[in-house]
Amino acid sequence: MKYCLYETGIYPIKLMVAVSEWNEDDEERKQLEAVITPLSKISLTDTEAITFQALYKEDDSYVVCILFNGPQLDDVWAHEADHFVNMLFIFLEIDMDLHNDEPHAYLLEWAYNRIRDFFKSYVIEKKKK
Repeated sequence: MKYCLYETGIYPIKLMVAVSEWNEDDEERKQLEAVITPLSKISLTDTEAITFQALYKEDDSYVVCILFNGPQLDDVWAHEADHFVNMLFIFLEIDMDLHNDEPHAYLLEWAYNRIRDFFKSYVIEKKKK
């Protein structure tokens, strides 16, 4: 399992991007749960990715984790990035303004770019092995 934690710089919420190929009893799941405490049941069975809320154990901060079931295509990145933005807005009680969606669009772009950067480094790391 590989993961990276990103600070938004604006909001008191972190984005964790992780990639793994695990099942319910896998060692990689234990590695993830050593770092975070999921706030709901999570499963990667029969899915490309899952986005969920968690607490980061190091400082007890709120994170939204996007966990990918192996490398995925960028359409999945965009889909999960939107879940991140929606979870952040719900947590902070920000109402979505359909007449001015710039805050949503900028945050979506930021999250997508972090996912892209994460997978760039993941691919480079895989090639070195």
